[in-house]
Amino acid sequence: MMVLGKIKIASRSRWTLSLVLALVLALLGVAGSGLAVENIIPVDDAGLPLWEVKQWVDFPIQLELADHADLDQLLSVVPLATFNREQITIQYETPKSYHLVFTPRVTEAEATALTEAGYGFERIRDLEKEGRQATEKVWAAQAVKGGDALKLGDRGTYPT
Repeated sequence: MMVLGKIKIASRSRWTLSLVLALVLALLGVAGSGLAVENIIPVDDAGLPLWEVKQWVDFPIQLELADHADLDQLLSVVPLATFNREQITIQYETPKSYHLVFTPRVTEAEATALTEAGYGFERIRDLEKEGRQATEKVWAAQAVKGGDALKLGDRGTYPT
């Protein structure tokens, strides 16, 4: 028996109390340290992480250009790191006249350079970022469950 102040605690109760106290402190320690379950990424058999949390340094914009010559001029003045042809949409006004809608991802520096070069643009909703973050949350939830849920998901699918 142990005497704690004026309270007498039997050995068995003391062990139970110690266990409960240790669990509570462990939970408070993890919660208080700022570590979120989403930040714990499991590894595969080779020790590689099952996924990486994407770091976003760019954002999507949209601007309209008269034709391909305007696009070539823009790219010569402000070279964009992530330019590809899927970012260009041809909008036909009539069967023989059109303009281009250009939707690249740009960094803050590239956006500043575009503005300084006289190009007006609109920052648009970042669907790629929203989708990736939603997928990362699903992966984290599967990691918490572990087992088959981690490898296959709840419905036998693993979002990619």
